[in-house]
Amino acid sequence: MSIETLQVIDSEAPVIHDEHQSLELFDALGIVASAICMVHCLALPVIFAVLPMTSKWLGQDNVHYLLAGWVLLFCLAAIVPGYLKHRQLNILICMLAGLSLVLAATFGLSFGISESLEVPMITAGNLLVIAAHWRNRSLSHAHVNCRH
Repeated sequence: MSIETLQVIDSEAPVIHDEHQSLELFDALGIVASAICMVHCLALPVIFAVLPMTSKWLGQDNVHYLLAGWVLLFCLAAIVPGYLKHRQLNILICMLAGLSLVLAATFGLSFGISESLEVPMITAGNLLVIAAHWRNRSLSHAHVNCRH
């Protein structure tokens, strides 16, 4: 095969397939980021009790901001384009509710939200975000050949 033939074959590849693969990848990464964020917040009290020296680097606000940033990034990279493609408002609302809880818990202490609400808010928020990614991913997977 010549280089020109490879270019023609490559240029004829359906772009829609790559778009769906990207959305599915971002949804998978979003699920992982939300799960890590949730496990981090749920496990931190136990880890601090068992290994107090870990609080110096695991308990820093920068770690929380980084995790929340990844959750936000993958929501924007997967769910927003998924909504624009499939117009499933329930997925977008689920993501917005979950993301609101995650961000409020992450930045809320600065605005007077009780520290005792942080873990329940992070947990509920990340579960909603995971559900939104899961539904978005299954919808994208089901519509690999559709051209809305």
